Amino acid sequence: MVCRKGLYSRDSVHRCLALSGFLSVLRHVKISRNTLVSSSQSVCSDQYSAYSYLTQAAVELHATQQGTSVTSRVRNEAMCMEVVSILRRCLVQDASVKQLLYTKLYDCAKDKTVLHESILELLYEHIIKYLSDAAPATILFDKCVQVNATSAILTEPIGHLLYIVAQYLQSEEEDLEDILCSQDIDTGSAHLRSKLNTIMEQLCNDLGHVDMDDPGVTDLSAESNAKYVKFQQVLQCYEALIANRVMQWRVDSKDVASSVYNMYKSCHQILEQAKTPAKSAKKNKTLNETKETIKSQKSQKSQKKGPIKLSSLTKDRTGPFKALPCVWDLRFCVRIVELLYSETVEWSSLDQRNELRGRRDFHHWTLRCVTSVLCNEHLDKRSVTCYVPKLATILYQRCICRFQDMCHFDDQTTLNCIEVFRACLTLLLSPSYSLKIESFLPIITGVEDTVASSGISDILEQLHTALVQVEADSDVEERDAFMKKHVAALVQTAALLLDTPVIVCQKLSGVIIKYEEYLRTSKVDCLALVPSVLAANARAQQEAALLTLIIDKLATALGNIDEEDTSAAEETGNFPSIDARTGHSVLNHVCLHLNNRFKHTEHLLARARDLATAQNYAVHGNKQRIERELKELYKCLVIQLCQLTIWTGRSCKVRCCIGSGSDRVLLAAIGLYSLLATFFKQTPVDMAPSLRLERLLKLGGKKLSSITDTLVTYLEASQQPKHARGVLRDTKLIPRLVLEAENFSKNAILLANKAKLNFQQYLSLGTARDFRIRAPLLQEALQAREQPQEDIDLTKDEEDDVNINDAETEILSPAHSDERNSDADDEETSRKKRRRVS
Repeated sequence: MVCRKGLYSRDSVHRCLALSGFLSVLRHVKISRNTLVSSSQSVCSDQYSAYSYLTQAAVELHATQQGTSVTSRVRNEAMCMEVVSILRRCLVQDASVKQLLYTKLYDCAKDKTVLHESILELLYEHIIKYLSDAAPATILFDKCVQVNATSAILTEPIGHLLYIVAQYLQSEEEDLEDILCSQDIDTGSAHLRSKLNTIMEQLCNDLGHVDMDDPGVTDLSAESNAKYVKFQQVLQCYEALIANRVMQWRVDSKDVASSVYNMYKSCHQILEQAKTPAKSAKKNKTLNETKETIKSQKSQKSQKKGPIKLSSLTKDRTGPFKALPCVWDLRFCVRIVELLYSETVEWSSLDQRNELRGRRDFHHWTLRCVTSVLCNEHLDKRSVTCYVPKLATILYQRCICRFQDMCHFDDQTTLNCIEVFRACLTLLLSPSYSLKIESFLPIITGVEDTVASSGISDILEQLHTALVQVEADSDVEERDAFMKKHVAALVQTAALLLDTPVIVCQKLSGVIIKYEEYLRTSKVDCLALVPSVLAANARAQQEAALLTLIIDKLATALGNIDEEDTSAAEETGNFPSIDARTGHSVLNHVCLHLNNRFKHTEHLLARARDLATAQNYAVHGNKQRIERELKELYKCLVIQLCQLTIWTGRSCKVRCCIGSGSDRVLLAAIGLYSLLATFFKQTPVDMAPSLRLERLLKLGGKKLSSITDTLVTYLEASQQPKHARGVLRDTKLIPRLVLEAENFSKNAILLANKAKLNFQQYLSLGTARDFRIRAPLLQEALQAREQPQEDIDLTKDEEDDVNINDAETEILSPAHSDERNSDADDEETSRKKRRRVS
């Protein structure tokens, strides 16, 4: 009742939600697939359909009190027939409701053959409304679009309607029982299939006509918007018609490959015309035209002016033409990819299959359509579980394992295959579907009874081989652009697998070492692998050597802050792809990796805090066990914090770019100080002497403080004269860094006082940090103060240099000088009197 009322809602979202409810009923209500609709059953069904089963609470779909399942075939059929009749209401709704119906109806009712006749009748009665009355039926696209004064609205997604018709026209593989009972099947469904099949064949020959002349599809006018929508629907119609031909492809089919390719060429021509802007104003001259004939033609046109179109007055244009997502489903994607790349295709002859496989442009278009289907956010979990592993298996065996052969065929096809394979892995590994890795990896790799890490290592091994082959072919200049694209696609696919959290086995550890070696020696741009390889090494607890080498290379490529003569010009054999240009992005990767390691250390600190709390309420036996675990945990934290302090300090020494790069470095330093402050705050007092914190304090005390002070001084000195807002944005993290450093020092001193230890010798004073931070300002003040003193000294030197001639010196008499002094005293006295009076 709620869903039925929802179909009459004013909001399109509510109508779609109500339709989803009815489709869920069709999907989950059980009806025998071999149910045959005889005349007596139809009469009985009509008798029961006099009452609405959807409004009754006692429908026999539930269990009895004894727990046994109760099913009533007649009642279930009647209820599903009622749902199908209610779905007719959706055919007069807006385009979004119709598209949802066309997309989901086949998956919900494909196994219920008793409903096929009603559904085919519904589709036939609806599709003929948009076909011409002429003998070769064509689509009337004007009826599919409603044009208003300023815009155009799609009213009928005709492409999706054609595709659901093609889905119901495809012949299913029949079981033996179905074949034996086929003589009793009602002929009504076959008659409707014949009619719809005739319509689809006519549309394959002549789809319809869209005006290719003015206006263009990028103008801001109603005419242009209508043409834009029509072009999108024409492209989707061609996708549906090509799918119809491939679905009905059989071993004995003739000329079906050429028919499919011809439809693709027509679709490609429409797409190119839609992308090309209209240039109706420019017309080509004929060779016989003269100036006089041109003038006469202009005068005749000026006398016979027609109505001015809005598109001609509108000069603004929208963005480029963009096609809608493909109408295919995952089941058909597996079928067409099997046709193009599978070793054996049982439903196609060898000649017809090879005729289509040799068309490179058809490969490009097909793989783009498959990628569009895989990128859909509303894919059903059942379809993903059933069809995506099959799709990934075909591409893995044909493209990834035989990468060199695919490259010899076509570079663009190889790139598209890698992108489709990565899209498949993204869906299978997505947490939205929560699929077990052990359930689909054996299907892809072909190795049964394998664990997750072993299956991932097999795929990574093949990707590494492909990367090595690409680097070996990088000397060919003609393929340089495609080589870079291949490397980027392979690196992204490998990074997706390396980021997958699995238990590391010995086989996977060996593959990770291969990728580490590839990073060290490769000359191509593969630096996007750095964060993934570091994360995989961290799970295997073998990241220290790689991270240390990367930071050393960054110090060589970018230079250190505290070095006047930078070492950026020095070259090393490791990581040839890291230079002064790419080093900043690698430094960001290193800082992000350090932040991820900080989260792991935070988890250990939280675990230690919880154990300390539980120790207070535990019994004696458990208290000793918790105490031992707590002591081991704090020792582990000390080792981890020492290592993180070394890596963070060396990263802060590297010259970073002002802005986002400096923010990453500052955030890494802030995160480290926050961890140190938390560690010293919650460390038990009785455990502090046994942890041997001196090395951690040496690394995180004065040594790290001097590094961060140098970093802050470098950042403030690198500020260019600009607006105050920009300066505040680039230096907003500095006060937070100072605060976290002071909290660390304070917590360390408090722990030392409680444990009666001397930590002050390892910590720096806060005032020294303040002076170091304000060093540029102090330097400017000192220079400003020294400048007047230099002027005074210069004046004195000039006076001393003046030669005095004693012969020309005039000596004043004492009386004359006394008179001058008395006059000066009188003037001063009178000035004081005037001040008193005033």
